[in-house]
Amino acid sequence: MTLPIDDIFPQLAEVLLSSNRVILQAPPGAGKSTRLPLLLLQTGQFNNKHKIIILEPRRVAARQIAAYLSAQLNQKIGEQIGLVMRGENKTSQDTVITIMTDGVLVRQLQNDPELNNIALVIFDEYHERALQTDLALALTLDAQELNETVKVLIMSATLDLQALSTSLDAPIVESDGRQYPVTVEYVNATATTYTTPSIDDICRAVDMAINANFNNQQSSVLVFLSGIGEINRVQQRLNQTLPAHIKCYPLFGGLTIEQQANAIKPAEKGMRKIVLATNIAQTSLTIDGVDIVVDAGIEKVMVYQPKLKSEQLVTQQISQASSVQRMGRAGRLRAGLCYRLGSQENFDRRRKHDTAEIERVDLAQLLLEVYLWGAQFDDLFWLTKPEPFLLNVAQQKLQGLGYFEQGIKGVQVSNLANQYQNIGAGLRLSKMLLKAAALQNSPSEQSGLLPTACVLAALIEHGRASNNESDLTAQIEKMDHYTWSQLSEFINRYGKRFKLTKIQKSQLEPEHIGLLLALAFPDRIAKNIAKKIGKQWKLSNGVGVQFHPNQVEPNAELIVIAQFNAGQYGQYVQSYAAVSLTEIQEVLPELIVSEDKTGWSDALQKPYQAQQVKIGELVISEKAKPLTLTPEGWQQIWLDYIKQKGLNCLNINEQTDVLIKKLQLVKQHLPQAQSNQPWPDFSYNTLFESLFTGINNPQNWLVSYLADVKSVAQLKKLNITDILLNTMDWSLQQELQKACPDTYKTPAGSSRKIDYLADTPKLSAKLQEMFGEPTSPAICHGKQPLLIELLSPAQRPLQVTQDLVNFWNNAYQDVKKEMKGRYPKHPWPDDPINFVATSKTKSQLKRS
Repeated sequence: MTLPIDDIFPQLAEVLLSSNRVILQAPPGAGKSTRLPLLLLQTGQFNNKHKIIILEPRRVAARQIAAYLSAQLNQKIGEQIGLVMRGENKTSQDTVITIMTDGVLVRQLQNDPELNNIALVIFDEYHERALQTDLALALTLDAQELNETVKVLIMSATLDLQALSTSLDAPIVESDGRQYPVTVEYVNATATTYTTPSIDDICRAVDMAINANFNNQQSSVLVFLSGIGEINRVQQRLNQTLPAHIKCYPLFGGLTIEQQANAIKPAEKGMRKIVLATNIAQTSLTIDGVDIVVDAGIEKVMVYQPKLKSEQLVTQQISQASSVQRMGRAGRLRAGLCYRLGSQENFDRRRKHDTAEIERVDLAQLLLEVYLWGAQFDDLFWLTKPEPFLLNVAQQKLQGLGYFEQGIKGVQVSNLANQYQNIGAGLRLSKMLLKAAALQNSPSEQSGLLPTACVLAALIEHGRASNNESDLTAQIEKMDHYTWSQLSEFINRYGKRFKLTKIQKSQLEPEHIGLLLALAFPDRIAKNIAKKIGKQWKLSNGVGVQFHPNQVEPNAELIVIAQFNAGQYGQYVQSYAAVSLTEIQEVLPELIVSEDKTGWSDALQKPYQAQQVKIGELVISEKAKPLTLTPEGWQQIWLDYIKQKGLNCLNINEQTDVLIKKLQLVKQHLPQAQSNQPWPDFSYNTLFESLFTGINNPQNWLVSYLADVKSVAQLKKLNITDILLNTMDWSLQQELQKACPDTYKTPAGSSRKIDYLADTPKLSAKLQEMFGEPTSPAICHGKQPLLIELLSPAQRPLQVTQDLVNFWNNAYQDVKKEMKGRYPKHPWPDDPINFVATSKTKSQLKRS
């Protein structure tokens, strides 16, 4: 069977000969993953000395593609077609093409920066913009500087690739897809504000798909859902009503190979299947027999949330590009049908493409890999650059975990970071395992610490969250044979890194689980700050969490929280273990600091000073000390107070808001002041952050006023607007006032206040006061038209416009016709532009 990739392969092969960086744009069904590797193999240019690596971001797709390609050659995986994923390596001396997941490719690059014996690296599904894929591409492009014979082929289905082509100076080869027509039907089409569908909505759409008059009701159905919880709930509901000839299968990344195979393989003769999948089934993965898709239109993505100082799973609507890809799964082999939950209007409002992970996730692991590569972040190629704060957060995390240390030339990787590369776990768990190994080798520790760490790492990274037990110590103590067998592969994989033989449950020391967690999560040591069950627990990084009412709350002074998630009413603990202060003092003494704290007591309404023993932001104990305050001491007290309470504790009023809005307008329309002075940045974020740049910093606009403040009442009396104005030169103030006056003088001579706090600066005036005004009033030297709200004689709105001339020439006549009878005492001339403006009635005008 001919595929579209066959038609363009001669062109692609020619471009690959002349360019070492090439982009292939081809829709789903073109044969990028299933035909192209075999065509490349047939050229004879590749062998076990000139190999091909294909990066496949998803494990399920990687395994299926390797199996398919091997079957086409009548071989097993591991002969000419290899497969390498974490914990799995099926290659041999005959292997020419190796399918790899992105993390494995990063590891291979770190171990072999020159990519010896590699002739071509193919990046499949690049449009997904996975973080590790971006990293692998950055390192591969850098490796080309060392080995110019390595070629790079980037394959994408939906991404706008022109920016990538320009940045890499890479030609684009385009292929048509093999896509049969798919009919799209919208379910709940009237729900224009549709966001997250209910289980009832989804099951109703599935029922429509099953009973559709389509393909003699023989087609299988692929249902795209956001996550495992939703899959389980929908499956439970469907299993209660499905007829015997229709079976329901889940499909997501955490399933066993056998469970995934059951979802992917064709339905048995006379049977139909429903596959409930996450977006794992959106790309290279092919599910036989699927002609109908039900798309819930949502996904769960990881997003770093600064307030929580951690990543959290967030449910969001998918992009239009993802919707099109999901729809396309119904038209791979024949015409198909797609049910989209939501409306056409909702679909049209979605973002065009997916957001790259590098823009929204924790970048600590990526940044560490960059440093281990021996580069700075900006030295490498990034199609999308992250916000600077994400890189700052990543660096702070790496320093806190001990992977970065301060060297002579600045930040450098530590010995711990160099060891990390060989562990195969995340940053936190790798540190826990490495530190546990070091402690186990010390005379004071027992031999069960490292085996316990291996079990704990496997449970956190690969275990299922328990609905009944959040205490990890209890989970490990009560672990049954089934759970142990499910985790044993991962337990022993970690153990092998440290030359441990098969780990047995009898070796474990559950009493040390809290300490092990503290090694991995030193920023999540927590204390019950209210000393009451059910109240808030404060983490050492300052974040507050709580236990769900259905959970058993620990009766412990200190705990370490491994996992928590954000709920509607707060952050809820998912897993934790108790730890003693003595353990922390003995093993992690560097976490405990003693410092003098001076601050303001809301309860006593006066300042206080105490010696505090702290772990991060967590106060373990404190002892009062005599207090003597200098002016600088008062300044620091109030800066700390504002940092805790926010700017709302100051006298920020309408005048302040107007000043800030005026400055935003002049910066937008008059970037350069006439006096050549820069306009100040008075955005609230900037004002707040500048307060904490040091007492002696001239950019600290408030600190000089705080030395004489002795109470909260005095603090609130400070005139913030005047203080901000005083930071501006007098000539700049005058220039601001001219550009953005407080009032506008109407043609009738009345001064009317300009409302700067409206979305667009607005002037409200009686319609009669604006007669004779031939132009639309504006500020910022005519560059920002005012929104004119024309009022009736009773001060009620008649018309809102930014084009007064157009109003006089058109809509005015309709307003006059309607209002003249209602307000006969006031003038309503036929020619308002040439009529004298007035605030008087007709009788008052005659007398004047």
